[in-house]
Amino acid sequence: MAVSARVAKWRDKYGAKCDKMMASILGLYIGDAAAVPVHWYYTPGTIERDYGDPLSSFVDPVHPHPDAFAWSMSFSPKEGSNVDILHARGRLCNGGKGDVKPAPEDNPHYHFGLKAGDNTLNARLVRVLVRTIAGLDKPAGDASKDGLPDDASVDPEHFAHPDIPEDPPPALVSYTGDRWLASMSRFMLDPNSHDDFYLEVYLRRFFERRSHGVPLAKCAVSQKANWSVGSMGGLLSPLAYAAAMEMGGRGGGGEACDADAPEENVARALRVLVPHLMRVSDEGVDVVQQTKDASGTADVPKITGLELLGHYNEARGPNNIPGDLMYQYHTELEDPRVWSLTDEEISKDVKKVIGREGRFSTACYTEHGVQGILYLQAKHCSGGKVNFEQAIWDAVNALGECASRAATLGCLMGASGGSACIPAKMIDGLTQGASIVDEIEALADAVTKK
Repeated sequence: MAVSARVAKWRDKYGAKCDKMMASILGLYIGDAAAVPVHWYYTPGTIERDYGDPLSSFVDPVHPHPDAFAWSMSFSPKEGSNVDILHARGRLCNGGKGDVKPAPEDNPHYHFGLKAGDNTLNARLVRVLVRTIAGLDKPAGDASKDGLPDDASVDPEHFAHPDIPEDPPPALVSYTGDRWLASMSRFMLDPNSHDDFYLEVYLRRFFERRSHGVPLAKCAVSQKANWSVGSMGGLLSPLAYAAAMEMGGRGGGGEACDADAPEENVARALRVLVPHLMRVSDEGVDVVQQTKDASGTADVPKITGLELLGHYNEARGPNNIPGDLMYQYHTELEDPRVWSLTDEEISKDVKKVIGREGRFSTACYTEHGVQGILYLQAKHCSGGKVNFEQAIWDAVNALGECASRAATLGCLMGASGGSACIPAKMIDGLTQGASIVDEIEALADAVTKK
């Protein structure tokens, strides 16, 4: 039986609400896989040059990548700790052996080695979360431990910004749930766990702290301490967690991002997206109006995407901008607020909203990315129809951090239209589609168990 044929039975087997939450997780994986070939293509025209046309199907990534700087990934664990998350990939980046910048023809793709329909590491970590909640991962020994020692003599405040609360809210479960953190850590430490090359900054900084014996629950670094952790990759696991709680009727959305959350971009974005995920899955909801309402509560940055790009170019790269100034660029909001998701904005071409001609940057930052995602959702849910496929390809072809953009959008679109809105060819195009559906069904069985 084709994987898509199994998915087609979800609504009858699990009910409408649960089907939509299951479709939201499946949609996340599909959006992520669709974007793999052109993830972090920033230069207009390069997708068409490398692939002939804008992407409209799963394809293998081409080599070399025109805009990649994955070779410069840094990872500096404590010497002698044996904490390694780069593994064999370390030889290709200066975090491994201090390699110099490669020639353009040798510039490794962020996801070199992945094939059409494969998922990035970010989505693979969502799968670890799903398996953890479903009870599919059964490690030997204490499931809340990762096998690394904690060092009671280490002051976590030396590593983590004091703005991180002692007991972060459930929306940050991807950083704080004991079993999930231990499962994630074991996965990352296993050299055979995945084939992806690129590891986001939040993971590298997290495991640098872990290498010093900082307990898992205190390894996260704040945005103020490291500006680049405020990126859309941090949205995926919390959204999947919220979907899992909602499919079990446990109200995982409403209180997932409450007022006690740290005032940082990812947390603020989740305060908007988690309740929005729940509401668009309600039967009879006007998805476009609900998306406009959500946009009205989401951040609008003071600085436009083009202005941000200008600052980056002037400094010859964001890493040359002082940290305090970078924090300011990414946290100052439009005041008074002028931009809003009106019908006029929704009717605009994608490049007039996202990109160099639009209001919002194509980069990874949530203060730009979330409004772009909500715009795409509203654009492709008009007239009561959820056009999942076109929404994903518009998100992918908009350039920049299209993987987390398309994954988050896929999550919201799946919740809006349920499994019926996801084309069979996209489901069947996932390399590990059968295993993914096994895991989602196991999750639904686990959380709906009375």
